Amino acid sequence: MDNLFDNEKIARNYNRWYIENLKIDELEKRLILKLIKPNSGETLLDIGCGAGWHLHWFKNLGLEVKGIDISPYMVEEAREFLGDKVDIRVMSAENLEFADNSFDIVTLITVLEFVEDPLKVLREALRVSKNRVFLGVLNKYSWLNLRRKVFSLFKESVYKKAKFYTVRELVNLVKSIYKDLNIYWQTAIPNQPSKNYWGAFIGVLIT
Repeated sequence: MDNLFDNEKIARNYNRWYIENLKIDELEKRLILKLIKPNSGETLLDIGCGAGWHLHWFKNLGLEVKGIDISPYMVEEAREFLGDKVDIRVMSAENLEFADNSFDIVTLITVLEFVEDPLKVLREALRVSKNRVFLGVLNKYSWLNLRRKVFSLFKESVYKKAKFYTVRELVNLVKSIYKDLNIYWQTAIPNQPSKNYWGAFIGVLIT
């Protein structure tokens, strides 16, 4: 799959989406916090950090954060947004330039949908994490994401080539790498985080 976000216009509009969808962003963050349970001072790597929206939030929670993204346009936007407060690098999620067990927490929020080799990306995330990996993924069974797919057939959209997942598909993907990992999941949107298979945003915590 081509790097759909290696586009200056998309990068500039990235943070605007979050600002215009604060209710959705709030529900996603509530789910992330509920599963990750981060502690101040922990180290976190955000893979596919985009323009830095989640990095900014994680840093304000007291975490020591780093971000990587394959798109130089996204990295440029993130650096402009966060200044020199956060280490942000252009890097492939499939070949992380970090040692094993480098971070307490690794997050991939709406990343697996857009990568060539999700298994390789997930293996790399597990390799550099010494504690928890969080996946935030768009749900194939959600009406909201079904609508996104339909609309992408008629107009230019990053969702055109995106691969959405179900909870079962994500769990099976993780277990295909290591069967003995602990996996916890919930979904959100339009409701509060819950054990619901239909929420638009799936959160999966791997420990």
